[in-house]
Amino acid sequence: MARRPASIDHGSQQQRPGGRAAMAGDTPAPARPAAPDTAEALSLNGIGVLEWDLRERRMRMDAVARRLMGLPADQATLTAQEFAALLPEPDTTVLTAREAQALHGGGDYSAHFRVFPPGGGTRWLRAEGRVTRGPTGRPERIVGVLRDVTTELEVRTRRERAESNRRRHAELVQGITLALGEALTVQDVTDVLLGEHGLATLGADGVSVSLLEHGKLRLIGSRGYDARFVAALETRRITDLWPVAEAVRHPRPLFLTDRDDFRRRFPEVYDLIKHTRRSAAAVLPLVAQGRPIGTLGVSWDDKHEFDTEERTVLTVLGSLTAQSLQRARLYDEEHHFATGLQQVMLPGRVPPVPGADIAVRYRSAQTGREVGGDWYDVVPLPGRRVGLVVGDVQGHDVHASAIMGQVRIALRAYATEGHAPPTVLTRASLFMEELETDLFATCLYVALDPATGAAEAVRAGHPEPLLRQSGGACRRIEVAGGLPLGFPSSLAPPEYPGTRLDVGPDEVLVMCSDGLVESHTHDISEGTALLEAALCRGPAHDVQQLADHLVTVLGHEIGQDDDVALLLARLAPG
Repeated sequence: MARRPASIDHGSQQQRPGGRAAMAGDTPAPARPAAPDTAEALSLNGIGVLEWDLRERRMRMDAVARRLMGLPADQATLTAQEFAALLPEPDTTVLTAREAQALHGGGDYSAHFRVFPPGGGTRWLRAEGRVTRGPTGRPERIVGVLRDVTTELEVRTRRERAESNRRRHAELVQGITLALGEALTVQDVTDVLLGEHGLATLGADGVSVSLLEHGKLRLIGSRGYDARFVAALETRRITDLWPVAEAVRHPRPLFLTDRDDFRRRFPEVYDLIKHTRRSAAAVLPLVAQGRPIGTLGVSWDDKHEFDTEERTVLTVLGSLTAQSLQRARLYDEEHHFATGLQQVMLPGRVPPVPGADIAVRYRSAQTGREVGGDWYDVVPLPGRRVGLVVGDVQGHDVHASAIMGQVRIALRAYATEGHAPPTVLTRASLFMEELETDLFATCLYVALDPATGAAEAVRAGHPEPLLRQSGGACRRIEVAGGLPLGFPSSLAPPEYPGTRLDVGPDEVLVMCSDGLVESHTHDISEGTALLEAALCRGPAHDVQQLADHLVTVLGHEIGQDDDVALLLARLAPG
């Protein structure tokens, strides 16, 4: 019973502990609250009490515990077998193992398990208890409490799932950002989005990328769609009642969570997907510099709810894609222009050379991302001779291609005038110097008389030629060299001494740029040795086949980091 506070009697005294009389006006001591009823407190908080009698193998429960277990109100006890029958087998196994651990360890006991109430559904319960022992130390009982943790576990599961999704989304955005940063061409960007490490990591079943061109959306890549859908998506007008068109007309993300959304808003698309599993989609406008340039579509086979975080992630990916595609389109346009310029600068055809078979090959770097200044040329000379040229202007851009074209034409003009090879390169170097460019060029020029095999070679910082003899032996021809073309004459006057050589019947003269024999894995000496070996093993009598053989073998052996120009001249058999 609660103790009453002392009454206050003005003008009277009460004896306090320690002998001091209480004076009128003293503040009385506060009342001590009643001790709480433990069982009532547990019950009010939805916590049941249970007792597991280890000798009788019987469990006793209070009313709250019975309700949590879904038992009738009058069933106060359960046998071990009856209790186990209420639980799924995996949970029974866990509880048995925890019980054994508690009994042998003498400690506390706790476990989660599921029950299935009569009203349906699943309820997660947590049991916590302690083993009590008799006078001999033998375990007699487990006394504990039982509470419903279904909501708690659901909240924890949602929180863990959300955290896992955040990490996954962050990794996805980071990975795609890095990959898009390395993508140069439109095809590169498309490959990133459609690849295994692209948007498929969102769990998406379909991805499509379309670009806006002349008022129409053109599909440039897709994954996970059947042929019928791809054909319908191939070209869409922006006035069409399609998600991709609406995303461009009203540049904002479009989220369709189930088929009903398609049926209500886009009946034509619904007719295409109603016999498939496709059910949900996100269509993102690709906006660059304030203007729509295309769409990015992501779809799922099942109904898909887009939470706030996922919508944000998809919108960010759409923005990254738009910027990357805009940059890639500009690059492709520049590259197309530069490639066209380079092709114009190279000879349109190789003129026939009486007494000799000529083969030429030009290969852009395997990356296909830059244009270079490599070139070859075959120039008819006075006296039925022929001028053979292979050169390389440093750099990989439009400027290098333009300089290459000018130097090639100038060198061709000097050679056609009949100047000796040293004079041809000297004048070409001075011409390049007058272009006021910071670039230099290497060049190998050989003036050959096919009738006699007599030749004179000059070299401006370029790899030396090789010769395959009629018997199959191969060797490098030493040619005295000078500085690259365009080197300032004020620092060193251009000098290109000529080297006389003879090319016999059925022998092959090989001239190439350094892109054939040098890469980031092989220096030029190693590459030249590999070229010499490939030359010896190559086809003996067909110079065209031999040219293909050399390009293929060297490309496989050392890779191809740079452009390649190759020229082969085989004299007719005697």
